[in-house]
Amino acid sequence: MGGGPNIAYDLGDSYSVLINKDGWRIRSTMYQILFKKFKHQKEQIFPIEGGNIKDLLGLVNLSEKKDEILLLVYLVAAFIPDFPHPVLVVQGPQGSAKSTLCRLLKDLIDPSNLETYSLQGGKEGKELVQTSSHHWLLVLDNLSSIPNEISDTIARICTGAGLAKRMLYTNDDDFIYKFKHLIVLNGITQVVYKPDLLDRSIIVQLERVSEQARMTEDKLWKKYETVKAGILGSIFDAVSGAMSEYDSIVLEKLPRMADFVQWGCAIAKALGYSQTEFLSAYAANTEIQTQAAIDANPIAAAIIDFMENYIGDFYTNTPTNFLQSLNMTASKLSLKESPGWPNAANKLTKRIPEFKPVLQSCGLDISVGRSKERFITIRRLKSVDTGDAQIVSTAEETVDFTVLGVDTDDSVDAIYF
Repeated sequence: MGGGPNIAYDLGDSYSVLINKDGWRIRSTMYQILFKKFKHQKEQIFPIEGGNIKDLLGLVNLSEKKDEILLLVYLVAAFIPDFPHPVLVVQGPQGSAKSTLCRLLKDLIDPSNLETYSLQGGKEGKELVQTSSHHWLLVLDNLSSIPNEISDTIARICTGAGLAKRMLYTNDDDFIYKFKHLIVLNGITQVVYKPDLLDRSIIVQLERVSEQARMTEDKLWKKYETVKAGILGSIFDAVSGAMSEYDSIVLEKLPRMADFVQWGCAIAKALGYSQTEFLSAYAANTEIQTQAAIDANPIAAAIIDFMENYIGDFYTNTPTNFLQSLNMTASKLSLKESPGWPNAANKLTKRIPEFKPVLQSCGLDISVGRSKERFITIRRLKSVDTGDAQIVSTAEETVDFTVLGVDTDDSVDAIYF
């Protein structure tokens, strides 16, 4: 099978799917020795041709039409390794089948006896790292909040940053994990607030399933099983199509999660959408992320309101004087009693790196300088990076995969496991 770089997907029982620009096919090959095997893993159904990935949409209850393309692009991108994938955040009220959607994604992408994972106990961070290393996709289910340490760990898991864990029975040696895997979160309310994790997230909202549309879990899963093989085959069609489209995608500017956005444009074209449709949906999602970050940070919210009522593109003052003005704005917005509100100027300046990215997303830049004394400066930015980008020309750069194995007639350049 020609077509350049290949992606191999493990079906289990000595079978795998080999995908490249020319299409995909099932093989029984020596590639099995290249896959990591864990006891929790389940064999995958054999995909068939002629299915439709959009059959998945009939099993879930998305509240926004724009979220359909984001969910489908995320699903296809999950089968393409070696770049940072966003965290998928599934939100919705009770009865919106959040856990069901997450279980469907887990079963399609990375079937396992452990469908979802709960954050419990005092060693959550260390356990999460190890568990994630054993799953290509890990679902964190029914969250109400995410501790800062866990938020940072999730961001590092998805971007491939190194993660250390103390080796058993030793005090001095560390075991270093380094991988790029996928995380899905679900909760009734917004659970991601830290800007660095929000920047790496896609948020989809579900509606409560109506009584007329509600079905038993047994009926839903039987319906799913009738279309699953076709959905999987359609996903592989889209992966192959995206591999063909990828080199034609060039972004005028690099938005957040640039690698995913580039692949997202290619996947959208392979699914029959336009690049503009995907980029518009992604930009709208970025606005949701920004608003969530503002809601989570009362200082940022107060500064934004302060600058909306300030005449001019440039503001500067001492931290003490600025805090006094900010206190009046915060009192007006009932934010002054919020947890963590700074009660001294030095505490305000120390917090600036925390909310600076949020302000930049809203068209403001804040900095601290010093002449005879410290001063805070806020500038209105001439352009705002909303994550929206345009396709302007044909790319010359090809995808750089790591060669992991070679067969007698096919080279495998990227292994999914």
